[in-house]
Amino acid sequence: MTKLYASSNFHIEELVSPYYIETFGPEKMKRILARYNPFMVKGLETLRAFLSDESITINDYLWNGVYTNSGLRHPSTSVGAELSGHKFMLCTDNKYKTSDPKDVQEAIMDNQHIHPFIRSMEDYRDTRSSMGQLGRHWHHIQWGYRLPDEDIDIFRP
Repeated sequence: MTKLYASSNFHIEELVSPYYIETFGPEKMKRILARYNPFMVKGLETLRAFLSDESITINDYLWNGVYTNSGLRHPSTSVGAELSGHKFMLCTDNKYKTSDPKDVQEAIMDNQHIHPFIRSMEDYRDTRSSMGQLGRHWHHIQWGYRLPDEDIDIFRP
């Protein structure tokens, strides 16, 4: 499978489901992502730099992992809510190698001024995965531009 970087630290395959890669190809999906939600890529790069040496996993199917719907999801998938932001290229479910999502969420909230592309985050208490590592949490982030006087919204579904 092709490995095309969407940015310095993320392959396009990490950000979109395999359906889109197989149907449209990684190059086209990279252009689509850059056009429709550049805030996602910029925000992920900002978060990656903020977390220093921390690894962020979104989709890992490129490396024979189990995550295929943690970025852009196909509209017909039964994963998540019917009108989930994932189906509109707005959200990622991040998994961290060593950090707990609670700690990452609190650090982001304490430093909102350096994360202008995070609009909202699902409360970490509501994000337990049934796939992959037993009981592993993910960190749901909605990307977009947030005005300087707006706070990041923490929501509970």
